Amino acid sequence: MRLLSDDDPNNAAQAEKVFDAFLLEPANQNFVLSDLLIPVIEQRIKDPMLRAIVLETLQAGLKEGATELAEVQVFGNQAVVLELEAAKVKAEKAA
Repeated sequence: MRLLSDDDPNNAAQAEKVFDAFLLEPANQNFVLSDLLIPVIEQRIKDPMLRAIVLETLQAGLKEGATELAEVQVFGNQAVVLELEAAKVKAEKAA
């Protein structure tokens, strides 16, 4: 609401700055990936083998992307990658 009611008419640029700050915050990245994404995948994908494949793919993408993004200080949270690994192992054991 502050963006819309302040004296700066460039609301889009302000919103982009706020959104970028939100996305670049490691705690927010961890929350979205670990506390939202993993539980949703675990709940929605009932087949444990398919769930393991989805988690493996996500983990591989994050590992590759995290390395590149860490270089530009955008994403460096290896804890999320480890949580994905734990969820994948759990799904594989259930299969």
